Amino acid sequence: VTATPRIPPDAPVNLTATAGDMQVTLNWTTPDNGGNAIIKYRLAYDVTASPSSLLDIAGSDATTVTHTITGLQNGTQYHFLLLAVNAAGEGTLSEEVRVTPVPVYALGVTAGMGGTVTGTPSGNYAAGTSVTLTAVPNNGYRFDGWTAAGLTLTATQAVTNPLTVGMPSGAATFAARFVTFDMGGYDVDTPPGCSPVQSGDTWTLPCGGALTDPNDGTVYDVSNGSTVDDDGNIIVGRGGGTATTTDGGTVYLSGGTEIAPNGDGSGHTVIHPGDDGVTVAFPDGSTVHVPDNGSVVVIHPSYPSGLWIVSAPSAPEPVFRQVTLTLPADIVSQPVAGIYRIPSGSDLAFTLTFPSGELPTVKTDRVIQGISEVLTGTPNADGSYTYTLRQVRQTLEITVTSDVGNADAATSQVWSHGGKLYVRTAKSYTLYIYTLAGQLFRQQAVDAGETVVDLPQGFYIVVMDGKRWKVAP
Repeated sequence: VTATPRIPPDAPVNLTATAGDMQVTLNWTTPDNGGNAIIKYRLAYDVTASPSSLLDIAGSDATTVTHTITGLQNGTQYHFLLLAVNAAGEGTLSEEVRVTPVPVYALGVTAGMGGTVTGTPSGNYAAGTSVTLTAVPNNGYRFDGWTAAGLTLTATQAVTNPLTVGMPSGAATFAARFVTFDMGGYDVDTPPGCSPVQSGDTWTLPCGGALTDPNDGTVYDVSNGSTVDDDGNIIVGRGGGTATTTDGGTVYLSGGTEIAPNGDGSGHTVIHPGDDGVTVAFPDGSTVHVPDNGSVVVIHPSYPSGLWIVSAPSAPEPVFRQVTLTLPADIVSQPVAGIYRIPSGSDLAFTLTFPSGELPTVKTDRVIQGISEVLTGTPNADGSYTYTLRQVRQTLEITVTSDVGNADAATSQVWSHGGKLYVRTAKSYTLYIYTLAGQLFRQQAVDAGETVVDLPQGFYIVVMDGKRWKVAP
């Protein structure tokens, strides 16, 4: 006959104590039973260290690994020891653990229609416990903010996602609000976890998505980076997309395509077909490529297949205007004197080189606000002057006279360029600058030499030493 020695159990290991409201929950790992089954556990606890009064844990056995002690005093620290018992007797005491019971408060977490909330679940928590909540919207919805009771959220916290706060000293509830996307009136479907991002009145689809027009059922399936504004205007991302009507028509959209709602509130128009144009596919299998040349594609339920192509109108014949450059024989010009035809509305630039010591008046037969147009030359390094006749919309003649000058050849020069008035004179004078309406804009003393005056864009009359110049900075 072989006798089995009776050995008491080892000490319970990994003993932990978790504080609750007027209670403490102990958890441990079953120790080595010494070859004999554990029949119960005994517990000692007190407000002082090394408690010695052992009590049986009622109902405990070899499978017990947790126990809650109730009726404790909140705010008071308790010390705990645990041992196991088998047929050989009491085992070794565990390491001592200590903890202070604290009040706990109810936390309620809910989500409104259109999403869920993950993170800290509903339950009871001590004040100050970190609570982290993440609102997860369903497809077609976006997070709209938190509603809280028992805790006041700041304006920033109310729209922060994820939200982290401390549990207050009292019951609290948090509810996530979700709303459908208000994106130009479309029903929106985006990939899970990749909601549109709003900036001002424009939404960006970082992962693309499907935009359905609830009025006619057309689905705009667009690539990542596409945008939609509050007015319903769509700009397709680089990856392109499609517009599919309920009648079986499809428009293949290239990146950069712009789509705008029709004025009657029904349907849309591809107003800018993108850099590579768009391709329209009809239900019978035929296709038409529409380039970016001013042509548009109208998407409207009243058309067969829901599509209609409007080609760009032919460009009108250009209109030309005649400009005659009439010059004295001793003035060198580039281009030379003669008759020129230039497109209506365009400018004509020319360069004049005058005889030494002369700077006559260059004018046209165009009258602007009751005053004959005088051109102002810009001096060049080689002594020539460059003139520009702007926005020619009628037949004109350019002439050069020496009666009223753009400068007093002997003593003074006046010209304008780049928003500045330049005055070069041999003596000091008082300079008067008038608007074309006759109002005095500025009066300024100028010394001998060169003076530069800042002038806003426009036409002015400059008067100095009894002479007049018309300038246009």
